[in-house]
Amino acid sequence: MSEQKHYLIAVRHGAEGNVPPNWHQQLSQITGVSLLGVSPGRAQFLATPDAAEKVRAIFGNDYEIEEATPRQPLS
Repeated sequence: MSEQKHYLIAVRHGAEGNVPPNWHQQLSQITGVSLLGVSPGRAQFLATPDAAEKVRAIFGNDYEIEEATPRQPLS
């Protein structure tokens, strides 16, 4: 099985009217996606490379989707 990566997805500014109320559920039903947390306009999820491409194909027009990068301490 392919390694999963951590992604962030957020509704694009101005696209709020295009977002269905059940978009989190749609996201969670994609094979290879595991939701980590959700809020009304955002979500964090783990996905295999194939699942991440499917997420981009389905949600890419109205959502910003990016791989999460680990944060480093300032000191």
